[in-house]
Amino acid sequence: MGILFHSVFIGMSLAVAIGNDFVVLLIAIIFHQTFEGLALGVRIAAISWPAHSPQPWLMAVAYGCTTPLGQAI
Repeated sequence: MGILFHSVFIGMSLAVAIGNDFVVLLIAIIFHQTFEGLALGVRIAAISWPAHSPQPWLMAVAYGCTTPLGQAI
């Protein structure tokens, strides 16, 4: 849950950045979110889920939607 709230705040900070600050922040967030998503995906994949469980997919979709949600707020 902490990563989801963290990503919402990242999206909100990106939404209010303007000019050169936006470009710098966007590049930093792209790298940050990419590596954070890879780490989270590895942890989700390492868990032994029941067959056909939707939970790993829901977790991945939730993570992918939180930064744009923060931008919309």
